[in-house]
Amino acid sequence: MKAPWGVVRFLGNEGPDMIPENAAGPARIWTRQFVLASAVSFFAGLVFYLSLTMMSVYAVERFRASDATAGFAASSFILSAVGARFGSGPLISAFGRRRIVLTGVVIYVVVSALYLAADDIALLISLRFVHGFAFGAVTTTITSGVMTILPVNRRGEGVGYYGISSTLGTAVGPMLAVLLVGAWGFDALFIGCVASSSAAFFAALFLRLPEGRAVRGKRPGPRRAKLTDVFDVAVLPVAAVVGLAGIAYAGVLAYLAPYAQQLGAGWSVGVFYVVYSIVVLAGRLTLGRVQDARGDNAIMYPVLAVFALGLVLLGCARSGPMVVLSAIFVGFGFGMLMPTMQVIAVNLVPSARINTAVATVYILLDAGTGLAPLLLGFLILVAGYSGMYLILAGVLLLALLLYALVHGRHRGRC
Repeated sequence: MKAPWGVVRFLGNEGPDMIPENAAGPARIWTRQFVLASAVSFFAGLVFYLSLTMMSVYAVERFRASDATAGFAASSFILSAVGARFGSGPLISAFGRRRIVLTGVVIYVVVSALYLAADDIALLISLRFVHGFAFGAVTTTITSGVMTILPVNRRGEGVGYYGISSTLGTAVGPMLAVLLVGAWGFDALFIGCVASSSAAFFAALFLRLPEGRAVRGKRPGPRRAKLTDVFDVAVLPVAAVVGLAGIAYAGVLAYLAPYAQQLGAGWSVGVFYVVYSIVVLAGRLTLGRVQDARGDNAIMYPVLAVFALGLVLLGCARSGPMVVLSAIFVGFGFGMLMPTMQVIAVNLVPSARINTAVATVYILLDAGTGLAPLLLGFLILVAGYSGMYLILAGVLLLALLLYALVHGRHRGRC
């Protein structure tokens, strides 16, 4: 007789860790390992948004840092995450997913606590680099593991559900950061990071995903590292679409607040992200099934076109309500782009290359969102905020054309 379904059994060792890594996965999506992976992803993402939202403000107030240095204190996290994604494929092959995830979340807890003790800006930035590397390694490793346990014919649906965890982090993190700092100061913010990191660690203790290691006895001897160890050539063309979209979203992430203040509608920023999160949540609950049933084009063409329209609305905005309206289109556009592209990337490669395929998509996304703000700052000096958003809408049309050329015409089917 089977044991009753309860917390102990739910968190127990039974799971896909003993299942060979393969493209088919189990028959169900909502396994306990899927739930645990989503929990780790949520708490890790929550720490990211908690710290990112207020880090530049903290650097200015605590260390009297310049705007450029304060901005770097925030963005260094993302840049370091890119570095982790470069090495995630080889690391998984060498050590397996469990060791990487557990090591990463332990670092998460320690660094979150050390923020409280940082007494100069150089130490703060160093901690941000370490923190970002752990974030990149953990999220890439877990995402690639989730891909291996999803049924092939339900990957779009499964990735949509899995993406809800990051969507909730996007919604809860910034709001919670503002509330904690406003009520109790920055120490409360970092204590919140410690609490969320500890929750990620607790969930990770019971997480069992296929290890993804190279088969013992078949590992090649020492050799020179190759570009294909960190990039998958088959995925690079479609990942470039994500990179262009990341550049476009960087304009929202980095400059929406000052743009709204310039319009005299600073209140609209908080409402924008609430609406954005609701739209993304609704989309990820439903549109994955459409991708599974009708193919990639049924999602990608509308997503890129609607995202471009959202940036046009932002560029033409003259009031707060119009900024909020644009959140519907930006949320549907960028919010649905990442899970859709992850499914496309994984379906392009054999199961042995899933780790590298996922890392390739993340690297180009992070490169776009992490590096673009500096270049966009120069663009704003020339064209203003409004002109920048209209130009970024053009970048998305270029992304749509690139998608059609590299994937849509050949394998996207509707």
